[in-house]
This record gives sequence, structure tokens and C-alpha cells, in this order.
Amino acid sequence: MPSRRRRRARAVPADSAENIAPGADEASFKSRAEREEELQKWVVRGIIAVVGVLILLVAIAFAFEQLYIPNQVVASVEGAGITVRDFRQEYLLERNRLLLQLNQIQDSGIDLQQLSQQEPYSTWINEVNVPDQLGLRVLNDMIDDRLLALEATSRNVAVDDGAVRQAVEAYFGFDPTAVALIGVEPTATPEPTITPTQNVSPPPPATPGTTRGATT
Repeated sequence: MPSRRRRRARAVPADSAENIAPGADEASFKSRAEREEELQKWVVRGIIAVVGVLILLVAIAFAFEQLYIPNQVVASVEGAGITVRDFRQEYLLERNRLLLQLNQIQDSGIDLQQLSQQEPYSTWINEVNVPDQLGLRVLNDMIDDRLLALEATSRNVAVDDGAVRQAVEAYFGFDPTAVALIGVEPTATPEPTITPTQNVSPPPPATPGTTRGATT
């Protein structure tokens, strides 16, 4: 018997061109475009949210660093607190003063390595290079100053502004007169000169019985 070839039915995909209705392609493309647009919106929203969180964290860190930390008390003297802000100001002033002195010494031609074994230069160099050492000394000085101020107040000891200004100028090596003369041309100081004069010899003394220019 002749063999019969079985014909296999070819499965047609459901989304093939033959089975898609005339308006189905347009609806499918529209839904895909809408999904992509929605996805882009979510991406943009996510980026905005991340940026907003970062800005918020930076603002919190800035407020914490500039408002909260400076008002913290690092030491208390008889109920009067020394804040971080006060300590930072004193620390920077003292460090700049040490740097100025060391730079002046170095500009004068002296090698700092030679002075590193001598006091007080070795202490200055160590304090400039080790912030904790300088900070501890500055804090102790501030505590001592507060104690002295309290003791002076209890004994009714007062210092006028002029004395304080002179002490500050001497402490920092500031000369207001020299600063005021900056840019002023110096004037020549007149020197005395020697003028030769004619030497007149005195007349001889008169003798008794004689007159000047004639004899008797």
C-alpha cells in the first residue's frame, strides 16, 4: 500500500500578521510607547529623589557642623563654659602667631633644624606639627585665663583698655607707630656744620707809667 504522508499542521503564532486585526498594531505600539514614557518618568523621579536626599544630607551636615558643634562646651570654669567656637578662634590665633615667629626666624637666615633642639623653639615646632599638643596647651591657657579673670573680679581688680591694648601689641609684636609710617618718605635730619672763624689775639696788658703807643 502506498505510504501516506502525514501532513503536520503548522502552528500559526497567535501574534502573526495573519491573526492581528487591522487596528491591533497601532494599539500595541501605543501601549509600548506609553510604557517607555512611564518608565522614563519613574527614572526621572528616582533621580530627583536621590538628588533631594543628597541635598538634605548636605544641609543637615552643614547645620550640624556650623550650628551645633560650635556651641558645644569643651570645658567649664565655675559654671562658665568654653565653647568649641571660642577654642577654635584661640587655637587659630596661637598657631598663626607661632608660624609668624618661626617664619621670621627662618627669614633671618637661621636654620630651624639647628633650633629644634633648643627651647622654646623645639616646643613651637612640635606644637605647629602636632595639632593635639597645641590644642591641649591652648585649652589649658584658656582655663587659666578664666580663673584669673574670676579671681580678679572677686578682688575688684580692673584693667583699662589701654593696658590691654598694649599687652596685646606686645604679645604679637605689633608696633602701631611703624605701621602708621608705612609709605611715608623719611625726611633728612639737618646736621650741624663747623664754620671757621678768625682768631683774634687779645692785646697785651698795659704796664704802669706807659701808654699804648707812647712812653713817658
